[in-house]
Amino acid sequence: MAIKPICTEADYRATLARVEAIFLAQPGKPEFDELDTLTMTIEAYEAQHYAIPKPVEHEFNQTNTGPIIGYLALLGLFFCVCTLVGCHVPRTIHVTSYTQGKKLAAGYERYYTPRQRATCWLGPPPASCTRLRRTNPTKQAIILGQVDEILENGGLIPAPVTLIKIDQFRTSADAAGRYVQVVSPGRHTVQAGWIGLLWSKAPPLQIAQGDSVRINFQLMPDFRPLID
Repeated sequence: MAIKPICTEADYRATLARVEAIFLAQPGKPEFDELDTLTMTIEAYEAQHYAIPKPVEHEFNQTNTGPIIGYLALLGLFFCVCTLVGCHVPRTIHVTSYTQGKKLAAGYERYYTPRQRATCWLGPPPASCTRLRRTNPTKQAIILGQVDEILENGGLIPAPVTLIKIDQFRTSADAAGRYVQVVSPGRHTVQAGWIGLLWSKAPPLQIAQGDSVRINFQLMPDFRPLID
């Protein structure tokens, strides 16, 4: 495929679409070299058309706020344009298998840019979410469960000290991967993860007074290499 320079916004969007289509190309394939060239072409275009302007230093006082307000307005306009054209917008990638994770990690390491750092990688959703029978209704409710790590052979091992986030509150699993937390009735979001493991998010839950809900997580490793 002949590589054309990016001259217009339409060319830019078409090039982004092509990069997404061949992102997982393997070394030795024509698409692999094409991906490398397209990435450099996109970076050159973005550096010319979407570069962040350097701030102008001004002495701040009550009579000299005009330039500062103008610069902030310009910066806000820049981010609005980026959102509209689809550049620098964090994406979410759902990793559901070791094979997929390793392929994504290979491309991540080769084509790493500061923009990729903003991409959110998530593992599979919780393996199970069960609402238990109410035995002693009280003013509060309980969320409990088990956190395991998925091995490459499909086996599971407990994931101790894993971080559990329930809304803005944080707790951790014990040495056997178990956790339990008393919560107030209402709508809650629950997620689990830790260093070296991908986060897993449960769908929002509506919990009534006296409910007990078991959410079991099975976490995938974070395949992304550490890059300075």
